[in-house]
Amino acid sequence: MLFRSRYDPEAAALLQIQNRRSGAIAVPEIAVTRVAEAVTYFRQAASDATRDRLELYRSLTNQAATKIRLGRDAEALDHAREAEQIALDAPEALARLDVLASNLTLAAYRSGVLTAAEAAAQQRGVVESPEGGDDKFLHRTNLVAFLLLAAQDAQATALIDELGDELRRDDVSESYLLFYWHAHRVAAAALDGDVERAQALHQEMAPLSASVRWPTAAYARRRQRSEEHTSELQ
Repeated sequence: MLFRSRYDPEAAALLQIQNRRSGAIAVPEIAVTRVAEAVTYFRQAASDATRDRLELYRSLTNQAATKIRLGRDAEALDHAREAEQIALDAPEALARLDVLASNLTLAAYRSGVLTAAEAAAQQRGVVESPEGGDDKFLHRTNLVAFLLLAAQDAQATALIDELGDELRRDDVSESYLLFYWHAHRVAAAALDGDVERAQALHQEMAPLSASVRWPTAAYARRRQRSEEHTSELQ
């Protein structure tokens, strides 16, 4: 496909669609370059303006997420805002606006544009919006994080319990959802001052951290080991 993309516009577009999906299969340090290629390509709107506008929106949304992972939050916010403008210009042509809205909230908070309380309120709007899936499990786990950061611990704990009930009832197996839920349980216990419980919950995460096979799995395992060492020193 790489050779064909040099003379076939459709092959070139397909190659860049694969590039904008790089975050799902590559570490962010590699994905960020590939998604940037997709952004540049679709911004030109060379062959199919309608498709290229949609793909630019998707590429910008993915690049915002990638740069959030890299801690390049101001850049992530710029990408999210550009994608937001595309959505405002043609909302009927786009799907999954909830993903962009969640990225926009996180990038704005981490860039200092929103307070934790403002981010929690904005993320609640994402959860309550008709956009996206019915359960919005991932968006609700993000809401838990903002609630904890905003010292709204009772609401955060109630939501953690609700999500836990759903995990058990629906026998959810997606490792990233399980990981986020477990991590928030640890954080909630630590912020409540129950260090012993936080350490015990953290230990429960060890088998999960060791088993995940995401592109960023090494980072999760490194953080797990680092936090275990920190706990031993306390």
